[in-house]
Amino acid sequence: MLRASLTLVMSCSLFLCAAQEKRKSKVEVAVVEMKVQRLESRVAIEGKVRNDGEQTIKGLLLVIYFDGPDGEPITTLKGPIESPVLEPDEESDFRLEAAAPARAVVIRLDGQDKSGRDIKITNIGPYAIE
Repeated sequence: MLRASLTLVMSCSLFLCAAQEKRKSKVEVAVVEMKVQRLESRVAIEGKVRNDGEQTIKGLLLVIYFDGPDGEPITTLKGPIESPVLEPDEESDFRLEAAAPARAVVIRLDGQDKSGRDIKITNIGPYAIE
């Protein structure tokens, strides 16, 4: 009886682990390329993102956090990607420019869709401001 119960529990556990590994996030965006440059009094941010999820994303906004040398947040910038709709496995470029925040040395990324829901971003940084 005990052996049968243990066997049942073990096989259920293995099945659940395998199911979790195969499950792909419904909404997930990966940063594929990133370049951040200081141009006199401005910062230019260019890159490419890819929809690694299963759902179409409409109106993706990148949230960019400018951090100082000690990792303290200085300011935030929001900007859209070039494509208003990002289908699964599709890529889109983005180009943003902002006034260079004093003391900012790196940026980190986050994401939202047009309704304000958070979008999971992978490869969020930090990216050095060159």
